[in-house]
Order: sequence, then C-alpha cells, then structure tokens
Amino acid sequence: EQTLTDEETITTESGDLDCRFTKILAEPGELEIFASGANQFIWAYGDGELGFHGFDDRGALLLDLSTGEEAAIAAPTVSPQPTPVPTVRCGSGDPSFDFALPVDGL
Repeated sequence: EQTLTDEETITTESGDLDCRFTKILAEPGELEIFASGANQFIWAYGDGELGFHGFDDRGALLLDLSTGEEAAIAAPTVSPQPTPVPTVRCGSGDPSFDFALPVDGL
C-alpha cells in the first residue's frame, strides 16, 4: 500500500526535478525511519528508462532527521539472484544489465 502523502514535483530554475513527499516514519511491514539518530537512505536517478543507473548516478547516505547531519557512505551492491518463474525479461541488449521480473498469473 502506498502511504506517501503531499507528493509534489518541482522543476528548479536549473532544470533539475525536485520530488518532495511526506513519509510515515513507522509502519507495519516497513523499515522504521528514526526521527533522531542515523538513518540509511539509498538514491538513484536516470533518464526516465527503467534500467541500470550507472555508477555515478546512485549513492547512499546516513542522515539524522533531527539535526540534518549527513554523511555519504558506500552504496550497497546486490548480486543477481535466481528469479522464480514465470518471468518477463527486461534488458538493454547487454546481458550484464539484464534482469527478470516475476509475473503473477502466468
């Protein structure tokens, strides 16, 4: 269930897209975001196409919401895992960037 509220997208004077929203800090079945203390966040951006973000277009940081203090950390790397069938193949033609998505009902 999507619980984000107050979604807003703003194009800045420099042409960047600024996406803003409100997120509930503690929800059942979700990782808790702490109002005080370090939280780990990951981010990525791309050109609008689903796929590999590149190595310079993603990252991670520790952020304390009570102080605004932040520190860059190494972005986690995930190894490909076996995907249950049935799947839909998605890819760029380069096998190192291909991935499979599970499909319900097939």
